[in-house]
Amino acid sequence: MGNLSEKVNGGRRPGAGRKPGVPNKIQMSVKEMVLGALHELGGQKWLKKVATEDPKAFMPLLSKCLPTVVAGDPENPINHAVAFLPEKTPFSVNKT
Repeated sequence: MGNLSEKVNGGRRPGAGRKPGVPNKIQMSVKEMVLGALHELGGQKWLKKVATEDPKAFMPLLSKCLPTVVAGDPENPINHAVAFLPEKTPFSVNKT
């Protein structure tokens, strides 16, 4: 059988599959549909309404937009502070 690292059946054939750098057409069409629906619903106004009325639905969407890694300059470190929201905001936690 030869080398164990060789695949017996299948494997990448020359010229098979999408060329490097070509976007996936299905994902692009779904993204375009979602953005089209957002535009028809009112765009930013609608998102603001969802954030106010249903923050549990809005927060996962927000988390997808945030960068996964925050890198700073060692010479100019990133300063941050944690602030607690007042009791009566759409983002406050129910204490029931």
